[in-house]
Amino acid sequence: MKNFIRNTCHLLIFISLSLFLFSCSKSHVSHSKQLSLKKLTVHKDLAISAGMPDVKIGSFGDLAVDKKGNIYISDPKLLKIHIFTSDGHYDSSIGQKGKGPGEFSSIDNKIKIIKDTLYVQDFVQRRIDLFNIHNKTWIRSINLPNAKLNGVSLGSPRDMLPLPDGNIMESFRLPYYTQPKKMTHQMTISLFDHNGNFIKKDVIQNPVLYPTDQALVHIQKASGHISGLQVFSHLTFYPTTILTTDTKGHLFIGRTDSLSLNEYDEKGQLTGNVKVNSLIAKMTDQLKDSLLFKVPFTSSLYRKLLKKVGIPKYWPAWQNILFDKKGRYYVELFSPGMANQTWWVFDTDGKPNWKFKLSRNISLYVIRNHEAYGVWSKKGKYPKIVRYYFDLRSSE
Repeated sequence: MKNFIRNTCHLLIFISLSLFLFSCSKSHVSHSKQLSLKKLTVHKDLAISAGMPDVKIGSFGDLAVDKKGNIYISDPKLLKIHIFTSDGHYDSSIGQKGKGPGEFSSIDNKIKIIKDTLYVQDFVQRRIDLFNIHNKTWIRSINLPNAKLNGVSLGSPRDMLPLPDGNIMESFRLPYYTQPKKMTHQMTISLFDHNGNFIKKDVIQNPVLYPTDQALVHIQKASGHISGLQVFSHLTFYPTTILTTDTKGHLFIGRTDSLSLNEYDEKGQLTGNVKVNSLIAKMTDQLKDSLLFKVPFTSSLYRKLLKKVGIPKYWPAWQNILFDKKGRYYVELFSPGMANQTWWVFDTDGKPNWKFKLSRNISLYVIRNHEAYGVWSKKGKYPKIVRYYFDLRSSE
């Protein structure tokens, strides 16, 4: 069933066309008009292509960076973790396809390095594998139980959030099915110890946005059983919920329809909130009509689902957040249809102070020592690991 879901149609052409239509619209509003932020200059100082002649690489997913600057990047196609040195040379790979120790049936996009340990989540096997980054050996697996809370299943594991003390936070979600508005869906964040035992099942519970994960799912049933699924994904005009942790292990949760972040401790207690009144881009009637009727290759089923769920009045305000070791955080604003996306850098006092722009083809994953690490990807091209250098002290 999982392979069937993954192989269902994705609306990549639809999204690229809709973004193009929006880029031609006059309704776009700049995020930075409200605040006078210092301009931060970023310089690319490293690019590693997946099309290396002497190394077999299937794809580039998420990445992590250790203290020496070595780069670890997931390969969801070959089910490996590739390792590159700080100067861009290939070093080695960890893992392979399989179900044994240190092997993967799948690799989720998020991988993490905490101290000397690499954490890799296998969604299919519901487990987290730990590796020693010094000798590149498997340490152990943590199995994520199919547990219940108050008689209801926690659902599927989604976000892996390892903490500096060795404990692990994990989010679980139940999927929406045929009657999404008649059920109360919760995202549950649980806390595990380093051996995978529950410390607390319900650290935090948050309502799950619908459509969940910016995707619409249609289920076909026959004789009361599921006979097929159609997934319409990458629907970036819908908001989503983002979870992340800073270097101290504090949990941050934010909805992308407003630039607001809540901070929690390990006990689930709210410890802070950051909110910025940023202008967001309006969804015009013309664009709504284009999404429903005028964009080619959209199916009648898709239009039916979109009409049933509805289209938001505004685009999401942001789409990514990263932290550095000094407690500053970097938020990628959402400028639909624009070639470059704007990032705001918040100082330790929780106020935006700097801004910079990067191509929308670049996804950043790590901020470390005035360096930003990410992946550049474009259809028909080999993806690249990219690294940018910046200096907050010398910004204008």
